[in-house]
Amino acid sequence: MILPAPPDDGRSAGEAVPATPAEGEENSLGGVTNTLWGSLIALAGLLTALGMNSDRLFSR
Repeated sequence: MILPAPPDDGRSAGEAVPATPAEGEENSLGGVTNTLWGSLIALAGLLTALGMNSDRLFSR
């Protein structure tokens, strides 16, 4: 049985193909971490744009 040649994707033999999660399986911890960091950075940017500082933020 002769199999067709795989498509040429421009990678050399030494370059590894990144592993993809199996169907139904995902790297949920990495996704959650990226989401939390993105939210923190967005919140810090918003508060900076509004002129908030720690004195105004934590004063009662």
